[in-house]
Amino acid sequence: MISLAFTGFLVSQSLRLLERSPVGGGGLGGVDENVVLLELLDVGFDLVHFPGVCFHAILLSERVQFNVVSLFLIVLVDHFPLLF
Repeated sequence: MISLAFTGFLVSQSLRLLERSPVGGGGLGGVDENVVLLELLDVGFDLVHFPGVCFHAILLSERVQFNVVSLFLIVLVDHFPLLF
């Protein structure tokens, strides 16, 4: 079981961290609205950006697959002409 002194130490450390927090801002219950709105805006931009990144990754993978298959066909035809 945790002793009372250790529990008090943990509480004091937690309060000290809250006072330094940019969200807490020196108080125990204050939240800066600008920080919250900017974080929401950042999340919104990430949600818009993510499908575009996925789309470009799919296009790139298809191009790489096409180039690899075409390279294998060229090597196959150049080095094994009697098979065809």
